[in-house]
Amino acid sequence: MFRAKSLDEIVADSRSQDRTFGMRPHTRLPKDLAGERILSFKQGAELFGVSVATFRRLYEAGKLGPAIRTSERRLGLRAKDLLDYLAKRTGATA
Repeated sequence: MFRAKSLDEIVADSRSQDRTFGMRPHTRLPKDLAGERILSFKQGAELFGVSVATFRRLYEAGKLGPAIRTSERRLGLRAKDLLDYLAKRTGATA
């Protein structure tokens, strides 16, 4: 079973794997821009605590909001859209 990670844990993991070639990555975004961060499907799956395949099925079912093309072959999703979906889902079951 997967353990859901917080957005901060996912960002920290991606920074540790980031290859900046001597450049210092931004360490903090203003709170109003944090929701605009684009997460990969892998990062989204970690946030939700599910496999990438399950996360992709949620996206394909239209439950996660619009994707943003980050390159020719990659898609990402806004962190705010994912957090909104989680809030709705937990609010509906609680």
